[in-house]
Amino acid sequence: PSIVQFDDGWNGWKYWMAHTPYPHGNDRLENPCVAVSNDGIKWEEPEGISNPLVEAPIGSGYNSDAHMFYNDTSKKMEIWYREVLGVSPEDEENIYRIISSDGIHWGAPELLINSSASNILQFISPSVIFDDGVYKIWVMRDFYLVYMTSVNGKDWSTPVDVLSDGKRIHTWHTNVVLYDDKLHLVNQNLPGLIKYSYSEIGNETIFSKEVEVLKRSGNPWDLDG
Repeated sequence: PSIVQFDDGWNGWKYWMAHTPYPHGNDRLENPCVAVSNDGIKWEEPEGISNPLVEAPIGSGYNSDAHMFYNDTSKKMEIWYREVLGVSPEDEENIYRIISSDGIHWGAPELLINSSASNILQFISPSVIFDDGVYKIWVMRDFYLVYMTSVNGKDWSTPVDVLSDGKRIHTWHTNVVLYDDKLHLVNQNLPGLIKYSYSEIGNETIFSKEVEVLKRSGNPWDLDG
């Protein structure tokens, strides 16, 4: 899940969440959906929405890793997600976005990043912010976190390794958000260890030493994903 919090609410709700359901490991149902809440505990679909917002690709393939953020410049909500098509060695990995001005009605998917390669682990778990006219994205690439920028969301800089305490960040899924002028990074590393680190705008690839905040208890139904 990816959550945006509004202190005074947005279109009637304090919390907006994008998520991709994955019941019983069925990736055909792993498609972007939206839920809302005013207390962060009880969640529901906002009235008028039609989930999922994007259907599964035709044939084989799936959608995953939705990231939601509010664009302060456009005053619209954006959801970026990862689409995987095909079966190796002819896989295709894409990053799409959908945009809404009210959280209920969403535009058509727009292709932003494309990669056709036998290794599709290039754009896992995207985290995106729009800062000072620039899109900034952190993604897992071959189990390490990298950072890229773009002014239009389609032409991207060369990926740069993201460091914590001077070392590359090994990861499975991450989430980066901008809050109180700081970048906060939550890293879910295999096999389930969750760590936290932070940085500041201007130092998007240099984060503090990771601090362990949660780990598996040994229960087979413990945290994952």
